[in-house]
Amino acid sequence: MPGNKFNEAKKYPAKLLLVGEYTVLSGGTALGLPYPGFSASWSRQDSPDARLSAFLNYLLRDHSLAALLDLDRFDVDLNAGLYLESNIPASSGLGSSGSVVAAVWDRYGRKNQESPEELKRLFAVMESFFHGNSSGLDPLIIYLNKPVVSRQGILTLPSQDIPLIVEQYHITLMNSGIPRSTRDWVELFKVKMEDPEFKRPFEEELMPANEDLIQSLLQNNFESVIPHWKRVSRFQIEKMPEFIPPAILADWSGPSHFFKLCGAGGGGFYLKMTIL
Repeated sequence: MPGNKFNEAKKYPAKLLLVGEYTVLSGGTALGLPYPGFSASWSRQDSPDARLSAFLNYLLRDHSLAALLDLDRFDVDLNAGLYLESNIPASSGLGSSGSVVAAVWDRYGRKNQESPEELKRLFAVMESFFHGNSSGLDPLIIYLNKPVVSRQGILTLPSQDIPLIVEQYHITLMNSGIPRSTRDWVELFKVKMEDPEFKRPFEEELMPANEDLIQSLLQNNFESVIPHWKRVSRFQIEKMPEFIPPAILADWSGPSHFFKLCGAGGGGFYLKMTIL
């Protein structure tokens, strides 16, 4: 795809893991969707971008990736000052690294009608440059710019939008102001899962609550979203309080609002449902 035909104005949105944080690691269901409130797009500057140059070197070292991407053109463009301008906050669970993967694949990928599962596997390898380990789900949501449901490794793309603002409630992002490492909090979760006193209610309470919440959202059954959201919120504050910074913890629930994790927790953004 010649560079002069690429849509320089195209935006790559942030992503929300709306439901399914941690349960997806245990065979449960997750629902993610693009979030256009933050985004990244290609732009130009006077000198090569060091972060993208390091990413290019990583891709060149992996022969399987190098065969799927036009890395010669990527190199030429970087030396001409191409970079990815982004206002997606880093280390906050909104897919800042996923947007880089999605944008690079969109511009330089040698596309061959890959399935969502194939793209997810490819993106997981690409994104491992940033995280050391990745599911590939974040860049997939951003690249497709569509909601994605992941259930035991099987991906489906809902045909309908998943509105965050409806007549019954508003779902908004709240910034804890604390950067965090996904890897550290996932490791803590794995340690907690070794304790039967946590694992049992996690499997018997949180996993069904997440599944019920996802189904309500997919069916646009907005009245039932509220009680299922409350179930998830209650479990997280009772069983996972260390994943919630003190300022967010103090305001976790009230007469008309309920928080839940937005990704790994420990900092970054949280999701707040305000019931109208």
